[in-house]
This record gives sequence, C-alpha cells and structure tokens, in this order.
Amino acid sequence: MKLTAEEKAGLVMAAVMLFIVALVFYAGILAALGWVVALAWNAWLVPAVEGLPVICWWQAALGLALIRAVIQLLKD
Repeated sequence: MKLTAEEKAGLVMAAVMLFIVALVFYAGILAALGWVVALAWNAWLVPAVEGLPVICWWQAALGLALIRAVIQLLKD
C-alpha cells in the first residue's frame, strides 16, 4: 500500500500531536508529584534535608513552565 504525500503529512502531524500530549501528560505528573511531595514535606515531616523541598518546588515549576510552553505552541 503506497501512501500519498498528504497521508504521510497526516501521519507525521498525528505523531507530533501524540508526542506533545505525552509531553504535557508527563509534565503534569511531574508538577503534581512535585507539589504533593513538597506540601507533604513542609506540612507533616521534619525537614532534615534542606535541599529536598527546593528540588520539589523546582520540579513543579519546570513542569508548569513546560505545560505553558506547549499550550502557547498549540495556540499559535
């Protein structure tokens, strides 16, 4: 079965969209986990290691920034 140029372009576009959806999903999981761990650490646990909450907040911030960037790309 031979694919036309339009069908190939459609398959490439579908692959790119699936990649973007997977990226957003992964970034959302990172952001959610970062927030939950940081909140639990700050609320219930005694912070024995000072660096851990900072890592969690940075992870959440980067995940949210990635989501914003993908949304901006989809708007344009």
